[in-house]
Amino acid sequence: MHAAEGRAHQRRIGPGSRSLRRCSQPCRKGATTGSGTSNAGVSTIAGLAVRAELSCLETRVTLVNCEQPREFARRNCRSPAVTYRHLELYYAIPGMGAVCHTMNPRLAPDDIGYSLNRAEDQAAFVDLSFVSLMDKLAPRLPKLRRVVFLCTEADLPSSIAGVSLYAYEKLLAEAKEEPDWPVFDEDTASALSYTSGTTGRPKGVLYGHRAQLLHAMAVNSADAIALRSSDRALSCAAMFHAAGWGVPHSAPMAGTSLILPGRHLDPASLVRLIDEEAPSYACGVPAIWLGVLQELRERGVRSRTLKRIGSGGSAVPHALIEGFAALGVCVQHAWGMTETSPPVFDRASDSAEHASVSRLCYDIYAISKAQ
Repeated sequence: MHAAEGRAHQRRIGPGSRSLRRCSQPCRKGATTGSGTSNAGVSTIAGLAVRAELSCLETRVTLVNCEQPREFARRNCRSPAVTYRHLELYYAIPGMGAVCHTMNPRLAPDDIGYSLNRAEDQAAFVDLSFVSLMDKLAPRLPKLRRVVFLCTEADLPSSIAGVSLYAYEKLLAEAKEEPDWPVFDEDTASALSYTSGTTGRPKGVLYGHRAQLLHAMAVNSADAIALRSSDRALSCAAMFHAAGWGVPHSAPMAGTSLILPGRHLDPASLVRLIDEEAPSYACGVPAIWLGVLQELRERGVRSRTLKRIGSGGSAVPHALIEGFAALGVCVQHAWGMTETSPPVFDRASDSAEHASVSRLCYDIYAISKAQ
């Protein structure tokens, strides 16, 4: 990690954290397991053929939320109207040795530009709904050289001043089916998230491969979320917010089916999605579940499959816990921060009666001093 990334990015985050390193080894084919899977990642699309255009050693990548629908069944992911490309990039970018910097599109344009410049992002993957935003920001981003729009070649915008444009699906079509995974140290930086829950400008938090792996393992412990291969998880946590609460990593690790709602977080859409996709676990901020609870009450129905809801980001009202308990759903109160990978508190329970109790179930607080 070079000094130009600044002090805010030199912080080490996650369980058992040590110094984070930028990938400095040349790309070479990773060792394989008996199943033929590279030890450097799990997605066979890593690189996206972008490796032909970007250096995997010196590239930091920004990800702006994708909202175009596609079902990617072979990844055990149901995406009715959703961010399937976002999930692909969650694995592809770190797997090629780059840093996946997820950007919150709800921030003010000036703060978005500040974060992109502070991170010295060189490439951006952007949904078509943000063409006008990128057109305005590009002249203010001296390090940005390439923009990959999450679309087909036919939908690619004509131009944006100062940057080269690529179509995501075209790059995929031209990519190798089985790319050569680079091999790098487990403490290599993998993801960057800027938190707006602070004073002044957004602050950057950098995660490493080791930290994210251990976090996914901790989240799946028996006293935490405890996902299983028989579960179906509906994640309503924004994937640009603190690594999607770790669910994009913990669900595949457990063999759990992952359901992503995209931007459709209104109560009616979520109740319909819950009915159609039958999740057993769901997560999201309390405001989302207050609306869902009201929608269920107005319809006079309950989910036949949903048993647990993980909620945090703000205090979970007792009325919400009690309301879902009456429907046979246990609300697990969670707490965390971007700086803690993010969850710190959670509570797994076998019954809705114990839903109001939360306790510390694992420690993820190893934040070292800046180097």
